Amino acid sequence: MIGILRNGDYRSSTALCMDDGAPRLSPRLERACATIENPGLPRGEPEQVSEFLPTLFVALVTALVVVSASTGWVDSTLADGSVKNNSRWAHLAAAYEHIASQPGVDVIIIGSSRLYSGIDGSCLDAKTNHSGTSHWNLAVRGDFPYMRLPETDVLVRANAQIVVIEAGPNTFSPGIGTRKNRLRWEVESLSMEFDGDESWWPLVRAEDEVYLATSIIDRYRISQSFTPESSDELAHRFLLLGDSRAMEWRDGMMPDQPGSPEWISALKDPPRNDEVNLSSEEMAEYIEVLTASTFWQASSADHHNRRSLEHIIESLESNGTKVILYAPAVHPDFLDAIPAGFWDEFNMSRESLTVDGRPYVDDTFESWNQSSFTDPVHFTESGRERLCKEMGRAIDSSLHKVV
Repeated sequence: MIGILRNGDYRSSTALCMDDGAPRLSPRLERACATIENPGLPRGEPEQVSEFLPTLFVALVTALVVVSASTGWVDSTLADGSVKNNSRWAHLAAAYEHIASQPGVDVIIIGSSRLYSGIDGSCLDAKTNHSGTSHWNLAVRGDFPYMRLPETDVLVRANAQIVVIEAGPNTFSPGIGTRKNRLRWEVESLSMEFDGDESWWPLVRAEDEVYLATSIIDRYRISQSFTPESSDELAHRFLLLGDSRAMEWRDGMMPDQPGSPEWISALKDPPRNDEVNLSSEEMAEYIEVLTASTFWQASSADHHNRRSLEHIIESLESNGTKVILYAPAVHPDFLDAIPAGFWDEFNMSRESLTVDGRPYVDDTFESWNQSSFTDPVHFTESGRERLCKEMGRAIDSSLHKVV
């Protein structure tokens, strides 16, 4: 190749590039020289990379902002219950952390809808003989021991002096629910950290591990799975000028400000819908359904719920936490309708878990007034008051030994 200088001097382009005293070259020749001096360098690459770096950086930052905003919006809609009508799931990690940070004596109560709707921690606070004791109702509707497994470590780290665990006939059912139940694990994965090495992990079925996030990528995947519903909620709020679907519910909801007085109150006495008492015909039909259901027929075999319950108990007791097992009463008509031998395996399960130093309070076969129940297994306000009295007595008896 021949280069032509402005003064008419003809020289090769290679000579021009190598000559330190050559006149200043045009940008196009400078790029050509760069290629000659570095034969392995692709033509034009230095300029392209330098031009695209700012654009790539802006694109990356924009993507991160969009992802962060999307994830933050998903988390907020899960926390306020506008996406899933049980926002309690998204607050359990913060609840355990809050309890761990509190001075004084703490009692945590876990279980299903029976204790969720039946226990008022503020009532227990008021009736206890031990001043400075706080009672926390962390029961969750639809709960069973297998579903509590991912909470084992945060429950232990809460360092409560006593943990009351529901342990009635339904607790020992071998059933562990469906895909719908695992939504709770997915929501909890966004606020609890797992790595697959936890002591309880081997108890999780292999097909259920996908619902527990063990990496940032897993958490992002789970978070984005809720994006369609969260986006729909965003559109809903735009159309209704900020009104959330969560305002349509009370039961299962939590105020969206951890640590606020309202939030703390909801950890003691969870929000509930108004009581709806069943007619005698509806009660009879409900009882017939329950007696035919395997969910209320306990099994003493070695199943997932049994192993999960035992692991949670052992983890707590190894940490020095006193465990109380409690089986609430049922409607007297339900008790009368139970076929002979229906709960024999519940009795066997109870006996096997009754050991010295671990109270097991079983009110299953106690006859409570019909007025204590809204249905065969849930409590009216008067039933809640009696439950406060019965459970409070058991807790105070144990507090004398641990405080």
